[in-house]
Amino acid sequence: MRTEIAPEIIRRIVEGETELFDQVIEAYKGLVFGTVRRYVPLDSVDEVSHEAFINIFRGLESYRGGGPFSFWIKSVATRTCYSFWRTARRRGRLEGAGLDEDEAVEQISAEAVENFYRAEEREKAKEMLRTVLLQLSPDEKMIFSLMMVEGKPVNEVAFALNLSTVNVRVKSHRIKAKLKKLIKAFDSA
Repeated sequence: MRTEIAPEIIRRIVEGETELFDQVIEAYKGLVFGTVRRYVPLDSVDEVSHEAFINIFRGLESYRGGGPFSFWIKSVATRTCYSFWRTARRRGRLEGAGLDEDEAVEQISAEAVENFYRAEEREKAKEMLRTVLLQLSPDEKMIFSLMMVEGKPVNEVAFALNLSTVNVRVKSHRIKAKLKKLIKAFDSA
């Protein structure tokens, strides 16, 4: 079980004792790397995790202590992943969905799982999901992953991605409709 960093340490870091930030890195490196690993390709995990810690350091002044520090850390790491995908999209280097495909396949609706109960059909479903997920935008991937794979509630997703809850609900509905359309098109091909 992780121990929360004392508010006193955070205050001292903000006031200039930057060497104390090593304690934050040591205490939360597992949380940050675990979060980043879920959302970005494996070859980018170290780079994005490093960027997340930079963002955490820069944003320490904004932490108000309204909730657990670990929740704030995870939301900063998640937003850093989101930035990674936006940047990757602008550079045109979206190679993968950033999701564990096997985990995502398990989240397909019950009727879709029933349709793919045999081994070769299950492989077809994995191929279809990989193809479909590549067609989602960075924000769609993050919302899909947080809500539909991890089962996070709308308010947590909104906070983690710095969006309004209404925006997350609308995007979630559009993502579901888009996925249904893409899956239907894939099945027709």
